[in-house]
Amino acid sequence: MNAKSLRVITLILGAASLFCLAAYFLALDDIFDDYASPALIQEYLTRSRVDLPDWTACPLEWRIVRLGFWPMAAFHVVALVGLLRRKQAT
Repeated sequence: MNAKSLRVITLILGAASLFCLAAYFLALDDIFDDYASPALIQEYLTRSRVDLPDWTACPLEWRIVRLGFWPMAAFHVVALVGLLRRKQAT
């Protein structure tokens, strides 16, 4: 793989990583505000001693967090490889 294609891949994965980071923030903020804020859980626990209701599972938000990991991980690996190759070339 030549240096130019490595730079292009790093830029693309960097943009995807930035998008995933924004999606992480939005998903986790949504989970905190709507599903799992300390006030909400405390209110629920004072009324009931059973498991949390199904609506607290927030599967879409957790799917965003799980899937968003891979582009971010790929970006960091490719960026690290690029930096190591660049350092060896100098």
